[in-house]
Amino acid sequence: MESPNLPEADQVTGQQIKLPEIPGQIIPDILSRLPVKSLCRFKCVSKSWQYLVSDPKFSLKTNVSRAIFWIETSPFLHSVNPDLLGENILNPLSEISYRPNQNQVILGSCKGFILFSYSTSIYLWNPSIRCCKKVLRLSLLRENYTVVASGICFDEVSDDYKIVILLSLITGRRIILLASLRSQAWAEINHPHSMFSAKSGPVVNGNIHWVVREEKGDRDLIFYFDKTTNRFVKLPMPDNNVGDSTDIFRLGVLDGCLTLSRFGNIWDLEHITEVLIMKEYGVKESWMTLCRIPMKGPRIWSPPLFYIKGSRDEVLISNGLSVVVFSLKDQTMREFPFAMMPHDFCMYVESLTTIPERLRDQRREQNASGSMERAAGT
Repeated sequence: MESPNLPEADQVTGQQIKLPEIPGQIIPDILSRLPVKSLCRFKCVSKSWQYLVSDPKFSLKTNVSRAIFWIETSPFLHSVNPDLLGENILNPLSEISYRPNQNQVILGSCKGFILFSYSTSIYLWNPSIRCCKKVLRLSLLRENYTVVASGICFDEVSDDYKIVILLSLITGRRIILLASLRSQAWAEINHPHSMFSAKSGPVVNGNIHWVVREEKGDRDLIFYFDKTTNRFVKLPMPDNNVGDSTDIFRLGVLDGCLTLSRFGNIWDLEHITEVLIMKEYGVKESWMTLCRIPMKGPRIWSPPLFYIKGSRDEVLISNGLSVVVFSLKDQTMREFPFAMMPHDFCMYVESLTTIPERLRDQRREQNASGSMERAAGT
């Protein structure tokens, strides 16, 4: 019997086949398009790859957003992977191997870092590369002091991170504190309005944004912290039709644009959450309605978390009870309920950024903490 013709690959069994080499000049371009998790693994391929990926000048060409949910009764954090939302899966939530303390407070996120406090210490954490360091202390962060609003931004001019925290004291007085990680000192700054109605502020155009309630009036306004002047500036608000609500739930970032979530028009027969997006930063006329979502249950909707481009053009939002995927094209919803209600969440962008050397092992008390306590009347 005649043996069948074997494929060429089988006929050379036992012989070494030399694979073509990848030109060295295109390796950085290839690696820059990979997810951070893969890059961390590929550091062990060779010393040259390790040096390349660890180089501060190495930048990613991908812009992968992630959402982390803090659930008090859960021993783990939960993350949402937007890449899975287009698939027929039961739940897009996954656990992160990090055990948070129930007393941790999310203060903001910037350049891949999440800023949070525990007791009187403030930490920078990059969940993508699992790097966490204590960077500041603030003695006012005690049980009787509540963080009302906060945020972190990066000032390219001074090559430094700036942190803003609004504290509500037990006496009812509120103070706004500013610190830079380079100076390691806190200073009190002024603001024209007294009430913030959101915690960690999103960073758009390099500046931190918050919702502010007018002292004389009932309108919600948007102010941002100008990192170059250390002043608060009012952002143009969208026009309102008769019956439109001026109460803003929260602010967010979608495709690099500022978004807000608010109640729909009071004349609507059903409860609606309206999501608006500022397509051109700082331009009043660029505000437009992205979607109007029927509300079910309590009115605690968050801003949009992700925009998923595809055949359905979907937006992912959390209503505090579940993760909701809303289709902009056919106006349908898919819900992924939480096993337990989260008490906070934070958006961040995957990054290889490490904490600056000068901030590592920083342990000393801030020079201004004593004067801040005296100013607060403690």
